[in-house]
Amino acid sequence: IGETGLLGAGVYQNIVISLRESVKAGDQAYVMAHNDDNGNGTLEYVKDPKMDLPTVDAQSQVVMTLVSVK
Repeated sequence: IGETGLLGAGVYQNIVISLRESVKAGDQAYVMAHNDDNGNGTLEYVKDPKMDLPTVDAQSQVVMTLVSVK
């Protein structure tokens, strides 16, 4: 439903996500990190799910978290 700009490796808090869909306070959504597979700085997963795959951690779990809309 939305995306941020390109983020480098690291730990982040209070990230602003530009949304393409309407949401209201109290709604919840999963935030998921994606790789920039071809290094062009553009998220292509939405148009081509074979590109910019979700990032996985050392245990091969997708890096994501549930957030609440403020």
